Amino acid sequence: MRPLRVFVTDLFLSPKGRERALLQEVLDLLTSLGVEVLTGTDASAPIASRTTRLGLLDSADAVIMLRTGPSERGAFEAAYNQFGGRHSPMFLGLWKHAPGHGTEWRDIFRPAACAAFSRAAELHTRLSAFLKKAAAESQGSEERMIRMMQSMVA
Repeated sequence: MRPLRVFVTDLFLSPKGRERALLQEVLDLLTSLGVEVLTGTDASAPIASRTTRLGLLDSADAVIMLRTGPSERGAFEAAYNQFGGRHSPMFLGLWKHAPGHGTEWRDIFRPAACAAFSRAAELHTRLSAFLKKAAAESQGSEERMIRMMQSMVA
């Protein structure tokens, strides 16, 4: 069985310093949980091309949104997934030190799971549970697709 494919969108325009270190901690946590991070595992080398990012988003089994501050790109990617893309389940991590409260993100996107955090380690339990559920849903979807394709050939 292939690893779960995860798309990470950092909801901050240009993470620097503390935000970049936090994002790196989350990427390291995801790697330790055995998922394939489609957007890369180095917070200091993000994929900038919108076309490339949307292609990766279209192949994701799950989306992790990290709100550390305002980000048009992150909002666009979340909206694309929710309203026009693959509709992959979303996890919203709200950094407690981000400007604003982030409650609008929960109201607009209705993520499958949400957690407020100060350090990436605080996300471990909720993120792990979310990823297990997303993996089960993804596996079920793939099995249904295979059965459908087999019935079309028969």
